[in-house]
Amino acid sequence: MKRNRFFLSLLFMVLIVLFVILFFTWLGRENIKNDSAIREVAKEEVDKLFSLYNKGEYAEIYDLSCDSFKNATARKDFLTVMGTKMKILGEF
Repeated sequence: MKRNRFFLSLLFMVLIVLFVILFFTWLGRENIKNDSAIREVAKEEVDKLFSLYNKGEYAEIYDLSCDSFKNATARKDFLTVMGTKMKILGEF
């Protein structure tokens, strides 16, 4: 009788551990899906900025972007800001 209780309690603990592992695996996959969507949107914005820069439409870049771009006055400043943003995205 005691042996059956021991095995039942052991089985119950194993099931709980498996459930916890399954839950955190599912939770991690949901977070990865959200991160990839955010990353895709950020990449699109970076691509848009680079295309504007390549076309020479600097005024649109400054209007489109944040204050750090409005303060950028030369190519070096622009590329420094873009390099920082790309590092945040994990590209480099």
